[in-house]
Amino acid sequence: MESGNLREQMAMLWNGHDNALFDVLFERFSVYPVEIEIERRDRRAVADADALRQLPVREGDIVPPLSHRERDFSGVPDSDAVVWRPAPTAMEYPLASGLHLAGTRTGALISTGTSGSTYFLLRTAEDLSIRTGTPVRVDLMRLALLGNMLATRTHTFHEVMSSAQLWDTERDDRYELRYADNWGALPPPGPDRRGDAPPGSGTGRTLPRRNRSQRRHSGRSAP
Repeated sequence: MESGNLREQMAMLWNGHDNALFDVLFERFSVYPVEIEIERRDRRAVADADALRQLPVREGDIVPPLSHRERDFSGVPDSDAVVWRPAPTAMEYPLASGLHLAGTRTGALISTGTSGSTYFLLRTAEDLSIRTGTPVRVDLMRLALLGNMLATRTHTFHEVMSSAQLWDTERDDRYELRYADNWGALPPPGPDRRGDAPPGSGTGRTLPRRNRSQRRHSGRSAP
């Protein structure tokens, strides 16, 4: 695929996975790792009333803007709404779940859980590289997954990074997709460069830098 924005290219890869194209092509089966299977026992559907408060998604809220192809496919006629449903409007983890409790110890932001999409698409990139003999920069693939999933509000930084590390750990850290899940991402306490104290400094932990930008993004969700 030589054209299309990052969302379109990732949608192509995801649809290939979701429709078992790559499983047939590579004669494989795609199953979630045990760690994700166990984690998802706590995941539940979002109540309809809570979901409706976040819908519909408006074109002006999508960053980067829609391409003409996306608009033709997803736009609602005579409206600025699009027929996208971000993943957090469909599924969530209770605050009492093990995933959230673990996040409070490390500063990890939780939304829809460790990214199965990241796990499967990294595997697909590796298989495509082996089949075609074309080198793939797996670290750049991880970066592309981050860019897409943060912008579409599918997953948080932590959920993508921890999934990539889980996938790489199964390969004896061949690709060095390391991720430090700890409070080290926090700014130091005290005044920032403008002379203002960071929110919450001196009274508790602030939101890590890795999580702050996620509140500004919206758009399409891959499953």
